[in-house]
Amino acid sequence: MRFLLATLAFCALTSIVTADRSILQAYKNLPMWQRTFPPYQCIKNLDVSPFYLETSYTQMGGKVCFTARTKTPTKVDDCNDMDFYKLELDVALDCVRAVTSYTVNGEERPRPTYSSYGNEKGLIKLTQVNLTVEDADGAEICMQLDKICPSLEALCPAHDGSCNYSIVKSGQCNCCPPYFLSEVIPSKMGNDNVYTFTVDTETPTPGYCASTDLEKIEFWSTLSCHRAVSEAYVNGVKVTPGWDSKAGVWKVTRLGLTERTAPGTTIALRLDAAGPCPTLSTLCNRKSGKCIYSTFNEKRDCCPVGYNLMSNKLD
Repeated sequence: MRFLLATLAFCALTSIVTADRSILQAYKNLPMWQRTFPPYQCIKNLDVSPFYLETSYTQMGGKVCFTARTKTPTKVDDCNDMDFYKLELDVALDCVRAVTSYTVNGEERPRPTYSSYGNEKGLIKLTQVNLTVEDADGAEICMQLDKICPSLEALCPAHDGSCNYSIVKSGQCNCCPPYFLSEVIPSKMGNDNVYTFTVDTETPTPGYCASTDLEKIEFWSTLSCHRAVSEAYVNGVKVTPGWDSKAGVWKVTRLGLTERTAPGTTIALRLDAAGPCPTLSTLCNRKSGKCIYSTFNEKRDCCPVGYNLMSNKLD
């Protein structure tokens, strides 16, 4: 079982009648939500894509803005050279018409289109994003939401601020890596910033680590942040965070969670406002726009890495 920390914060619909065998085989190794979204056959593996959206976003009234980023694909595939033509969002069916307009770097794009699929699910398509690896990094994509569904919490099916999205190439719809966004919940405790994460699970590729427990979470930081985390909480109960002075890593240990008890568990970090790293973005200062974490089992022989923990507020 792979454990995930939910953080914040997304091909033409024409189906491919004769799908590539590699696409069908790849479906077997995907989490269930990725098998059904987008609702057509295409290459959905995140490792082949050169694009993603930052997990931090801004929302003012009904206007929600994301920042596009580029990355080096970790798996060789034809999709390594894909462009960023379209952004598709998995939304609640009654919200399919909620996005009234959108812009890329302030420039208007065609009106979004929409469709329905599955059981009461909707698909919003922002076409002609028209970005490439040369100009996508830092590009701002903003969409205007109607009062029917005025926020991401209302727009997406989970109604908790989390969303599934897919970045789609132009031409034949065979590259559509889907992602999961859900926000880190920031709050205040006195003058200090508190960031709360929620543990979730996904169906893993079969193997030794596919059925395991969750004993520890480590957050990759920097040596200059050695006094940053003043307190940590597990489901609201105060615990003592650990610090690795050699690796620059913060730890929350002795979790004692299993595949059954882990989902929904909250992990909170309190960052000292007067300390060297008072926000999540400074705590995870790896100059990559990412916050990297690792989950460990009790035997310490399974330690998958996750990334992109960022907050949309308090930074």
